[in-house]
Amino acid sequence: MRFDKHRVDRVVERIVRGLLWHHYQSCPIGLRFEIYFKPDLHLPPIQDLLSAISLNSIGGNVFRYRYGVTQEDPNTSV
Repeated sequence: MRFDKHRVDRVVERIVRGLLWHHYQSCPIGLRFEIYFKPDLHLPPIQDLLSAISLNSIGGNVFRYRYGVTQEDPNTSV
């Protein structure tokens, strides 16, 4: 199936902005988003990062996600 990456990225960005508001009651202006399609999640640094972040779900596991703010910079998250 083909899709318009620009349109999908905009939807992902809106979802992330909503989740930021949901968890932190703020969404700073001027955020920069880097959206990756099919990243290699089996690389050790990514596995370590994901294993340290709890899994959240909405709608009885219909939508599952992880989130976290980096310790080095509170303005950087994953």
